[in-house]
Amino acid sequence: MNKIEELQKRALELEDTLELQVAQFKKDSKAWVQMGGVAFIAGLIAYKVVKSKKGGKKKKKTTQIANGETSRRKASFFSSFKKRLFLALLTYGQTKLFETLKKPSPEDER
Repeated sequence: MNKIEELQKRALELEDTLELQVAQFKKDSKAWVQMGGVAFIAGLIAYKVVKSKKGGKKKKKTTQIANGETSRRKASFFSSFKKRLFLALLTYGQTKLFETLKKPSPEDER
């Protein structure tokens, strides 16, 4: 009889613990749902703002084209220079990386 009472007492304790965990989960879930809702609404607002800005540019371009006011961009020295500098630095970084990878580490020599 003593073991049965202990098991029943343990079962009640486990049920109480489970109820507390479920209550805490519901409380945490509510916070996550609220945060998700706020993030969703912020995303919709950002989408609308970006869409409205792009729409204004399209209207402006179409009116310029209709009026024959298109302008051409001139080639810039610095834009091509930046690209070449970036590629040179990228190549330099790759060679340094491969050099360090090819060197045997002190742990490998043991």
